[in-house]
Amino acid sequence: MCPEHFVTRALVTAYHRIAVPPETFPPLVEASSSSIAREYFVPSAAFAPFLARMRAILLRHDQDLLRIAVRNVTEDHDAFLRYADQPMCALVLLFNHARAPEADATMSSLTRDLVDAALSLSGRHYLPYRLHATPAHFARAYPQAAQFFAAKRRYDPDLVFRNHFWDRYGA
Repeated sequence: MCPEHFVTRALVTAYHRIAVPPETFPPLVEASSSSIAREYFVPSAAFAPFLARMRAILLRHDQDLLRIAVRNVTEDHDAFLRYADQPMCALVLLFNHARAPEADATMSSLTRDLVDAALSLSGRHYLPYRLHATPAHFARAYPQAAQFFAAKRRYDPDLVFRNHFWDRYGA
């Protein structure tokens, strides 16, 4: 289980609370920006060390973090590319992000640093989001990936069903 007493104290000290009326802030959805979610899974015993690393990474990259949700995840026995091979703590981060190549490059760098932090603690990143993790990250986080892609090639040798995920990690 994710330690609830630590979550509250750590997240409150990581970012200062502010007392500003909500109308002061721009709308969350604008043509010039987008919301981007990132999710990381770490074993319960690695929760506190991951929070410390995550805090340092977030401060270094200075992104517009809107919120963090923390939840417990049970071991997944069904998915082939599973993010939870044991009980895990999941941290879902939501960012506001400019729609510009420079902003995407900055978010990509932040993501790779957070993936590195999760991997260093036997954790993983969630696959369905943007493809900022490197192929090496993917292979390390999902060791059964080679088998997955071999099966894909066997069942779809003509690549009728192909996408950016395949191009980045499976090709």
